[in-house]
Amino acid sequence: MNYREKLLDPRWQKKRLSIFKRDDWECVSCGNKDNTLHAHHIFYEAGHDPWDYPDYALITLCAECHEYEHDALKASVASLIKTMAQVGIRTSSEFSYLESVVREKFCNGVFNG
Repeated sequence: MNYREKLLDPRWQKKRLSIFKRDDWECVSCGNKDNTLHAHHIFYEAGHDPWDYPDYALITLCAECHEYEHDALKASVASLIKTMAQVGIRTSSEFSYLESVVREKFCNGVFNG
C-alpha cells in the first residue's frame, strides 16, 4: 500500500479525526476553523504508518498553514545542503552521519516544526 492509499485507511481516518477534536477543530497555527483541515506529522520515522504515531506527533493545520509548513521544511533542507557543501561535507558517509544526527534531534522533539 502506498502512502496515499494509507491516508484512506480507516485507522488513519480515526486518528486524524481524534487530532482534529483534540485541537478543537481549528488550525493550531492561525486559529482558522473555516478552511480544510489537515493532520500534520511533526516528524516522520521510517517504517511507521501514518496512524502509528503518538498524538503529540500530530497537529491540526489548515490547508494554507500545512502547505507553508512543508515549503518551510523544503527550504530548510535546501539551506542545510548548501551549508554542508560550503563547509566541505560532500561524501555520502559524512552526509549520512549528519542526517542521522538531524533525524535523532528532530525525532526527539528538539525541532518542533
